[in-house]
Amino acid sequence: MSQSEKILIQTGKRVKKAPADLDALYKKESQRVKVRFRNLEMPGGKVSFPYRKYEQDPLMQYELEDGKDYELPVHLIKHLNNNVGQIEHKYLLDSSGRPTMTVQSRKRRFMLESLEFIDMQDLGTTHIDEVKSVELPPLRKK
Repeated sequence: MSQSEKILIQTGKRVKKAPADLDALYKKESQRVKVRFRNLEMPGGKVSFPYRKYEQDPLMQYELEDGKDYELPVHLIKHLNNNVGQIEHKYLLDSSGRPTMTVQSRKRRFMLESLEFIDMQDLGTTHIDEVKSVELPPLRKK
């Protein structure tokens, strides 16, 4: 690897980027945003964890409590909104009748809601986890 290349470690994969691109991405994702933390897994609870995305950042210990407001870097908000969740599996029968396991849905554990006017797509909160249809009973005539 040449000296001019920098390595960005993202979700366990090494991604090579040009220094200018990496510096711009680092600057954008290191901006701090005011958010409200929601613990969807255990309402009212706290969560504590160490986190560091970029090599030049120190390893930080975070403790977040449900319903409280925090000022956090964009890269941490994206991580908690998109990468932290439970995968729910289901079994389907393949063409030969053998059961195969597939991913049914992904259940989010945490959600961070922006308290500032910013593009929500930058925080990774524009996707819908699961859509369920509900059949309503017919209306009764009086």
